[in-house]
Amino acid sequence: MAGQLTANGWWADPDNSGGMLIDEASLSFYDGRQFRMFVEFDIPPGGEIWVKHTITNNFMLHDQRISIESGTIRWTANAAMASSPGPWTLATMRRRNQMTMQQTPFFVSGSIIETGGVGAATGGIVVDIMRVAAGQGAGSASASQNAGLRGLAPGVYHARLQNPAAQNAVGVYDWWWEEFVQ
Repeated sequence: MAGQLTANGWWADPDNSGGMLIDEASLSFYDGRQFRMFVEFDIPPGGEIWVKHTITNNFMLHDQRISIESGTIRWTANAAMASSPGPWTLATMRRRNQMTMQQTPFFVSGSIIETGGVGAATGGIVVDIMRVAAGQGAGSASASQNAGLRGLAPGVYHARLQNPAAQNAVGVYDWWWEEFVQ
């Protein structure tokens, strides 16, 4: 006979060797401490956009993805920037768990996500990089995923999406993270 999950979240086995079932990030999901965002882009040749993540909580970055239907993107993550390009526009950010079965009051995110990209940033270091190019032929698309946990301290982080190709880069950049209670 197989084990089963009890109502209080414990795993019960017939041989009494049960324990608490914990999946990566499952507790923060049900606590409403996971968030997601996306930016749809259409970047002309030689152009770029920036995404700025300002956060007051420690956080765990789980997944970042670029899906592209045409063109080429060079993406870099930058930390410790001396100055940021602008002006900035607030981006859409949502809680990953939209169910009503959460503790109230809801956890308040310490994040502000903004998009911009006019002007050059100064200082900082590149801490991560991805490249993605659309497939050849009609209806071809490509995606690049930067998965794996990254624990990061409160701060300001920048992502730069550059188009080094001779045609517009069209696609979506998205990621999700969990925040920790201070």
